[in-house]
Amino acid sequence: MNCSHRVTLDGVGTPRITATALLSEIGTRTSARLAERVAEFGLTPVQVRVLREVDQRPGISQTALAERLEVAPSRVVKLIDELAEQGLIERRPHDEDRRRHSLHVAAKAKRRMEQVRAAVRAHDEALMEPLTVEERDTLRGLLEKLYSKR
Repeated sequence: MNCSHRVTLDGVGTPRITATALLSEIGTRTSARLAERVAEFGLTPVQVRVLREVDQRPGISQTALAERLEVAPSRVVKLIDELAEQGLIERRPHDEDRRRHSLHVAAKAKRRMEQVRAAVRAHDEALMEPLTVEERDTLRGLLEKLYSKR
């Protein structure tokens, strides 16, 4: 990892890679490996996230999904179009508002989602393999704390 341009000095003048640089490098590598794993199922990581969100919130609207994903509504429309073309997401008329659609994971997607979940668990295990159980718990806790402050 060449992070020489992202170095700080600790209290005694020893060079240290910044937390930002470390998180960025780990994130880049982890994302690339995850993309390779889910590509085996014809999906991208963001499509997996969409499927997970819709699976956890059946009937969610595209607008609400865009808010949850923190992306533009037009981006969600494109993602839903892609997943609908694969037969993985269904747009159904909204119960109360004919102008809106409710999103649902198609029955066809359930098997693929189980396979993706297994691949993601294997990916997570490979990432965390060098750490002890206690270190994993500590890291998760710290990452969740950082994530909640975004």
